[in-house]
Amino acid sequence: MKKILTLFIASIVVISMAAQSGPEDYARTSVAKGSWYKSAPESGIYGIDLEGAKRLVKDRKIKKRPIVALIGNGIDAEHEALKESLWFNPKEKPDGIDNDNNGYIDDINGWNFIGSKDGTTMDYTTKEGIREWLRLKDKYGDLIFDGEKFFKYVNGKREYLTTPVDKKEYKYFYDLLLSNEAPVGRTYAGYVTAFMLKEYVEKWDKEITERFSNKQKCEISLDDFKKFMTEKNIENDSLQSIAYSFSYLYGSMVKGYMKDKTVDSTWNMIYRNFANKQIQFSLKNFQTEFNTTAIDNRATIVGDNPNDINDFKYGNNSLLTSASMSGTMNSGIIAGRDVNNSGFSGIFPEAKVMTLVTNAVNGEPYVKDLALAIKYAVSNSADIILLPYQLSFIPADKMDWIYEAIGEAEKRGILVIVPVWEAGEDLAVKKYYPSRDSYKGKSFKNIMTVANSDSLGLPSQISNYGKEGLDTYAPGNLIYSTLPGDIYKIASSSTFGAIVAAGSAAFIKAYFPELSGADIRELLLKNCTDRSGLEVEKSIRQGEKIEKELFLFEQLCESAGILNLKKSVEAALKYKVKK
Repeated sequence: MKKILTLFIASIVVISMAAQSGPEDYARTSVAKGSWYKSAPESGIYGIDLEGAKRLVKDRKIKKRPIVALIGNGIDAEHEALKESLWFNPKEKPDGIDNDNNGYIDDINGWNFIGSKDGTTMDYTTKEGIREWLRLKDKYGDLIFDGEKFFKYVNGKREYLTTPVDKKEYKYFYDLLLSNEAPVGRTYAGYVTAFMLKEYVEKWDKEITERFSNKQKCEISLDDFKKFMTEKNIENDSLQSIAYSFSYLYGSMVKGYMKDKTVDSTWNMIYRNFANKQIQFSLKNFQTEFNTTAIDNRATIVGDNPNDINDFKYGNNSLLTSASMSGTMNSGIIAGRDVNNSGFSGIFPEAKVMTLVTNAVNGEPYVKDLALAIKYAVSNSADIILLPYQLSFIPADKMDWIYEAIGEAEKRGILVIVPVWEAGEDLAVKKYYPSRDSYKGKSFKNIMTVANSDSLGLPSQISNYGKEGLDTYAPGNLIYSTLPGDIYKIASSSTFGAIVAAGSAAFIKAYFPELSGADIRELLLKNCTDRSGLEVEKSIRQGEKIEKELFLFEQLCESAGILNLKKSVEAALKYKVKK
């Protein structure tokens, strides 16, 4: 099964090879081209200066093989360039027994938190905002507030609640609808609103036909409807005002779609739509959105309670998943070994990679899986933890899970690196999690956020930005690395800058094991290739639009530069550990 999956993954990877070159020549050319991130900035290529860092420690011994926990995608653990760089659990044996009594059977190289006992892995996960909306849907999804009381529609009629409603939680639920975190919630709200629209248009129909008794219903115009509603003076009735706005907007849209623009919309068109069609139309919209975005097979595959952090004995030890391509590339950048004389190797092949699967091919990871993966890495002596990416929404109780786990990592001196999203967001305005911001009065000095830079020393055009939330840039595009099936390729990923940072941190930890994660973060940030004063163009999000704007580099991140391993090692040689 493993070989079949490997061949399947490999089959979707397209590799171009020049006809006039042999495989070895092509490989060497690709390695050289895709290893630019190791270059010295003085060459005009803004890499980390790996060779310069190596020269500084050539007379020093490696004091430990640091463990780098990659949380996110799977890995091809049998890849020729990786199998000697894997972390092996010293307390576990592949014998079907939980030898170390941690709840995970045969967790030899890591653990899969989205797998079943029979080895199956989830291919899709929903968004956290959708999961949170679904959790509260039955409690609040059908409720409407009329300004004084809550009601819902039962068999098309209003039924007022007789029991109190938690207004704070209701507002929290309602705010989810207004955000982009739960689109399915908006479609369901449209379905619920359709009942209210039906109620009002049926009520208005009796009144408006009496008001314009000299006209047939099909002759009552949109202007007549507007005049009628103006006479009713509904400004203080919020629900009726909403219903009117929807109805009038629909009438205006219908008029806009008419071939003959001289023909007006009529009240009859509005009435027929909202009295007879809108409920079924809205229900169909909701069902389509629900079936597309709100269903994953966690219950049948994993079988845990994703809202209970104490329910942790689930998953499997299968690390080769359909999402293993990126995880395999990440591992190669950090710790790949040259086994075919191509010249390829990662930043620090002596590092040991621990793989913790939390991410499916599509969707967002479950917060519980991320928290437990961090705890697993901490309890198994990881030195560096790399999270898949920041999340735009985490429920408050689950935020505790994440930061408690990161707090445990901080106590153990572990550096936690997080790639930022490529969404063009100003991190001073739009918050993503986890971040180094204070949480419940505590700031975390072991969290490091990273975005990509290119060979010209320019920042990623579309990454999130801002010195309040982004620590530094690191080389992160067009990098040569490993793919499942003993394959290699040049590729780009929004996470590669963070991966390069993790490999660099591992290099420093190997020679200076006394340094904590916070110490290493400080060294990496304070010893970057300085890009202060450089004006750069960047794509930023303004509402729903992406626009171009000029920034000074120091406005984009705290370090005002690009990660430089040589300078960081140089500083480490003089660094005094803080007590």
